[in-house]
Amino acid sequence: MFKNKGITILETLIYTAILGLVVFTIFKSLSSTITTHRAIKLSQTLESSAAVSMERILREIRNADSIDMGVSSFNSSPGILKLSGIDENDVDYTITFDLSGGVMRVTKDSGTPAAITSSAITISSLIFRSVSTSNSEAVRVEISFTGSAGGVTRDLDLFGFAVLRGSY
Repeated sequence: MFKNKGITILETLIYTAILGLVVFTIFKSLSSTITTHRAIKLSQTLESSAAVSMERILREIRNADSIDMGVSSFNSSPGILKLSGIDENDVDYTITFDLSGGVMRVTKDSGTPAAITSSAITISSLIFRSVSTSNSEAVRVEISFTGSAGGVTRDLDLFGFAVLRGSY
């Protein structure tokens, strides 16, 4: 009698469908993994940049002796904060925090402004609020960060508060 020496068209279609399903599943899984990796990396960059910039501002406020009210801009975005103090070598200094093109900058004395946030991060709001009493001076800081990478967007709002040196 006859022996089967090949495969039928129906078997070919079934094998092709199974192979297509396996390839589709692998592609979808790989795509999902890449998107998740981008989201995690973006979250890490956003949180790191936000923490570093907020900590820098709060540390400088704590070390400062006074706020230059003539230059500083409070209760609106983008805010400007100019602080004056004396460093560890007993040298007077000023330090200014501002926002330019979504990038937070710091300027020491009359030097060149330097970015203190990652280039992948945009700041949409920077607000300084002055808090003064008869014997103390403090600043509340509100910053809204946004990061985007590969179609993934993350937002982070941070709030901080610091009292100037010599205040209580």
